[in-house]
Amino acid sequence: MESTKLQKVQRDCETVRSELEKSEERLRFFKHEIGQESGRIKELHAQVKPLNLKKNYFIIASKYRILWSKLHIWKGGTLFVIPPAIALMFFIFFDMLTGFRSVAWVASAIVLILVIVALWVLPRYPSDHELSYKISQTKKDLSRISENVTERKKRIEELNQGLEKEVSQNASLKHQLRELEKISSITYYCQQLFDENWRAMRSVEYELYLERVFKLLGYNTETTNTTGDQGVDLIVEKAGRRTAIQVKGYLNSVSNSAIQEAFAGMRHYNCHSCAVITNSRFTQSAIDLATSTNCFLIHEDNFREFVFGELVIY
Repeated sequence: MESTKLQKVQRDCETVRSELEKSEERLRFFKHEIGQESGRIKELHAQVKPLNLKKNYFIIASKYRILWSKLHIWKGGTLFVIPPAIALMFFIFFDMLTGFRSVAWVASAIVLILVIVALWVLPRYPSDHELSYKISQTKKDLSRISENVTERKKRIEELNQGLEKEVSQNASLKHQLRELEKISSITYYCQQLFDENWRAMRSVEYELYLERVFKLLGYNTETTNTTGDQGVDLIVEKAGRRTAIQVKGYLNSVSNSAIQEAFAGMRHYNCHSCAVITNSRFTQSAIDLATSTNCFLIHEDNFREFVFGELVIY
């Protein structure tokens, strides 16, 4: 049966996974909205060019009509004078530029037609009473598009800010999930070890079992000689601190002689601390001696905390 702590870690994993899914959904939302807004800006920019052309045409038409009304020139006669004059100028230009007379003739003919069409259309479309309105309306349309583009750029900026925050939050959630999965995995194996019949283990079997526990908890371990071990069965090291350990797979309570041996072995093997681990209990005399010698005791009552790494041997 899984421990309460393992269940809590697994619940935390599920919670973080759920939050991560929501974060991924928000990221997709931000990216989609930014793409949509960028597309709308492109559409609005596409509307600007034809509106500018219309506005420029209306302004030119207005100035053209004002000019000819002031000069009191026969408007019809302009079609017979100005287009040929401009076409002739272009003929000379293209003839000098290309050196091909046929090309110059074609180009000047095209220019002639375009100028005639322009001079024919400018005074007639739109009508005089519509011209001012169309200029005003075109300017309003351009202004509206400009405001719309500004609003959408502001919206994109807000979305980008939200996206940056969400990317950071997403990375944090992924890190949390990795850590929780790591803890969950270690906790699972700790539970597997704790579920073994450690209470019935004796001698070498118990030593090998404890060696597995220490390795899972991140300690470097070394075993001493079976004979002449000077009261130390295991030496474990973590974060630069070495601990001499006396292992007692007992049925009865462990006496203070085990603490004496562990303390002496600590000095012999140049360790920083000592501990006695049993699957039984300690006598009161052993507990008192351990207190005065700072010998760490692990027994059946706190063995679970030891296996799950909740006790720090120092």
